[in-house]
Amino acid sequence: MEYRLAFDMASAAIARTMDTREPVLLVASAPVFVSEALTRAMGSVAVFCDSTDVTAMAWALPVSGDLPNGAQVEIVGLQELASRSRGRFPAAIWASPQRETWWHRLRMLEDVLSDDALLVVLTASTGGRLLSRWRREWSPGEPEWTGNELYGMLTCLGYRQEYAIDLAGPRGILSTGLGRLADMVARPDLTDRLEASRRLTLAEDVVRGFGQFRVVMVRKSGSG
Repeated sequence: MEYRLAFDMASAAIARTMDTREPVLLVASAPVFVSEALTRAMGSVAVFCDSTDVTAMAWALPVSGDLPNGAQVEIVGLQELASRSRGRFPAAIWASPQRETWWHRLRMLEDVLSDDALLVVLTASTGGRLLSRWRREWSPGEPEWTGNELYGMLTCLGYRQEYAIDLAGPRGILSTGLGRLADMVARPDLTDRLEASRRLTLAEDVVRGFGQFRVVMVRKSGSG
């Protein structure tokens, strides 16, 4: 549910700032992010696979034209991006930066994003970092790094922050922990009730300052 909200926000922001026929770059570290992005795609989406799980999923993606809204999908690698994509993308979604590779991916994005491009970044917040492994159905590549160094570097590079929000605040964090405990003691009835409660309170827990996930939207400097 949190990822759906995050990608709804990202897609709406991108739609407001660019022609839907222009390509969007998705840097994805978990398969769920590819699914969420393609569900909302309106035009061309280039997917950079930032993990082996995403690479494996890429082989099963539908052919262009079979996606919702007639969107087109393209799998791109570092060599391809370096050879023909300099300044090509007016928008990108980065979900989610990894502690081990963020610097290399940021250098790549610097090359392929056009001036004034919109970059939407999904990371863990402080609460999410602490509870990432306790989330049910959590998989490698989902947010567990806060990205503080990344956000600092974006500021140094001249990116302008337009929006930042935390998703799934204190009540969502509490229900995540309790839901995991319910799983461990084989109480599916309790797990289901907690999940329903979490969904109902999620919208109320879209707050600044504390949550499990952080969505940050920044604009690349147009100075070239």
